[in-house]
Amino acid sequence: PNGGLAPSRRGWAQKQQAASPPAPVPASVRTPRGKRQREEVARLQLAKTIDLVLDASFPLIPSFGTAEVTASLHALARLQVHTTSAWSTAFLDHARSLMPGFTLPQLSTLAWSLGSLNLDPGAAWLDDL
Repeated sequence: PNGGLAPSRRGWAQKQQAASPPAPVPASVRTPRGKRQREEVARLQLAKTIDLVLDASFPLIPSFGTAEVTASLHALARLQVHTTSAWSTAFLDHARSLMPGFTLPQLSTLAWSLGSLNLDPGAAWLDDL
């Protein structure tokens, strides 16, 4: 008689049927303007996260090896993240100190990343390449 539901489940099923449908999505969120707002919020949240990661990584830069330096700069370039001058200087100085240890693919990735970010490491850095 209750559709095969146990007595304890019958009350739950009735409540679910009686529950009102979800509220409609406001037009402002469904429109292209709403999409742009969501994208802007997501972009700002990503920027805050990246800032936190860069701040946390600053004291760790001296511990980076060639793989970490290459991957970090490549990720920043792919995301088009421009760092502070202090972070960039510390990072590039450390990368220069590791120059003899980079593989050719790593050097290629570094060169591409620097160019993508329009980041000039300076003549001395480039001479060490």
